[in-house]
Amino acid sequence: MKKLLIPLLIIPSVIVHAEELKKGKQKIDMGDPTAVYSSVGAEYNSDGTLDLTVGVASGRHLLLVESKQGFDALKATYANMSQGSGFYAETTFNQDVRSLSAGYMTTFKMGERVTFYPVAMLGYSNYENIDYVTPTATLGVYTRVNIAPGWQLGLDPFVTAYGKEDKGGLFSTLSTDIFVGYQYKQHRFRVGYASSIVSSDKDDHSMFINYKVAF
Repeated sequence: MKKLLIPLLIIPSVIVHAEELKKGKQKIDMGDPTAVYSSVGAEYNSDGTLDLTVGVASGRHLLLVESKQGFDALKATYANMSQGSGFYAETTFNQDVRSLSAGYMTTFKMGERVTFYPVAMLGYSNYENIDYVTPTATLGVYTRVNIAPGWQLGLDPFVTAYGKEDKGGLFSTLSTDIFVGYQYKQHRFRVGYASSIVSSDKDDHSMFINYKVAF
């Protein structure tokens, strides 16, 4: 039932904002994580899960809602961007865990082809099933390499450190996305590999294919 409720909440937003699509609108660089635009999209993973995304933009403000793990979790991202820099916050929650992080994102260009978008955030995670709350610190960088018109390579490593002990020691997570992306007009396709490592002990990984349309 829970997995049905989330699509029902998302679909009306998709319909309303899809009507705002206008021909001839200035091209959006959909590979730029600081770009602010409305969108809808879907992602299929090799573990057999399908997830949806809906982004709603107004001026320099962006709210992006994504399902995760086949609608077992929900992630919301808010950004307030101006000229490639600004405030960035995200929250993720499911039945057992609630997390919130907020910080700053900016842009560094290296020549014409390579761009880095570093992110630094502070926050907390609340494991409700065991009444456990820990502060967190996250550092990451979105890397984009333009390899041909419309084509990009992406590398997005993020490290999150947790400030309380877990089974006798501090722990951290390393999540990484590696992909090839192609944008045609307002449409973007990505094929890649996602990995998540917890304190060098557990490695979850999958292949994914992602589609998004901007408007």
